[in-house]
Amino acid sequence: YLCVRLWGLGRAMGEYQVRLEPHGVTFNLGTRKKPADLFLPWDQIAAITSRRIGNTRQFWVQARNGSEATFSSYTFFRPMKVARMIGDRSGLTVQYLK
Repeated sequence: YLCVRLWGLGRAMGEYQVRLEPHGVTFNLGTRKKPADLFLPWDQIAAITSRRIGNTRQFWVQARNGSEATFSSYTFFRPMKVARMIGDRSGLTVQYLK
């Protein structure tokens, strides 16, 4: 059962993407059949926050218009690095909440 669960989790992670582009960041947190694309221009990113929930760390990239992207280690490999790279490009630091 564990192997089947890990296989499903790995396949789901294979579909998720984050692209750092010259004008902003594009998240695809959906599937091939139901893509969930979100584009955030660098100057519209309001905050990058992080909180530990259980044994994973969740990250939120929030835009000024209220939209946000949420990801964790179940979404991307090395999510802290992804958050820091977004922070470097947008001129923000990651805020760690308790």
